[in-house]
Amino acid sequence: MRRQIAVRLIGLAGVLAAVSLIVFGLMELVPGDPAQVILGPYATAENLEKLRADMALDRPWPERYARWVGNLARGDLGDSTSLNRPVAEVLAERLPPTLLLAGTAFLLCSVAGLAAGTVAALRQNTWVDRVLSLAVLAGLSVPSFALGLLFIAVFAIGLGWLPAGGMRPVTGDASLAVLARHLVLPAATLALVAAGIVARLMRTSMLEVQRQDFVRAARAKGLGDWRVVTHHVLRNALVAMVPVLALQAGFVIGGAVYIETVFQWPGLGSLLVQAIRARDLLLVQGAVLVLASAYVVLNLAADLWQMWLDPRLRE
Repeated sequence: MRRQIAVRLIGLAGVLAAVSLIVFGLMELVPGDPAQVILGPYATAENLEKLRADMALDRPWPERYARWVGNLARGDLGDSTSLNRPVAEVLAERLPPTLLLAGTAFLLCSVAGLAAGTVAALRQNTWVDRVLSLAVLAGLSVPSFALGLLFIAVFAIGLGWLPAGGMRPVTGDASLAVLARHLVLPAATLALVAAGIVARLMRTSMLEVQRQDFVRAARAKGLGDWRVVTHHVLRNALVAMVPVLALQAGFVIGGAVYIETVFQWPGLGSLLVQAIRARDLLLVQGAVLVLASAYVVLNLAADLWQMWLDPRLRE
């Protein structure tokens, strides 16, 4: 098992290196001059040239990439040109709101998806199965950003039950209850599509396990339906769902980019959009690297968890 962990850690480092190179290269292809964006349209040629030299924009991109990687190895992500602050400091402030939103959405999609998939499998070909399958199909068919706008129109503007955006009110009460009210709409929007995928695959996994010989043997021994489902079917179905849940965890982290923009949630997603608009290269690279690191670490954790649950994978 140690060898498998070592191989996965090496693969993780390779993925992060590839992500950093791709992001750096893509930012080179984005049209526009970062120095011009920072100084504005009335900047003089001398000032533009000086700023390009200070930002090393006059150097070849491989040299700038090597310098950035070298600074990254020392824990230095550089300074944000649009915010005039260290990138690491800005990311540290914006990461907790994103983790709160993504963690809540992942919890919702896991519980709702696993429960719906289990019930649909146990009530196969009944009206319950058909209703749940229809709900899953509807959830998968609507883009998350469109669903978010619909939720704002109905629950915030129409009914006035929940706030339309933000994490806390600008003034007034900032208690946990108020934070929870602000969290409901973005977390539900982000969780709905992921819950549909989890429910659909959980139903398939449950039906496949129920057809296995060991389940028939357990029933033949006289075990009750509840014991067979909980001790045999559900446990084995959940092992197969671990990679699916890891992928959905990555989905909610990636989906936070546009959901945070829709709901004005002050996390990494909205920060990334602002940084791209401002052509803040170091801030974009740092934010994408943090999001990519979270994604690959979650997948590594899922692999290790699956190996722990299923001893056959350790061989």
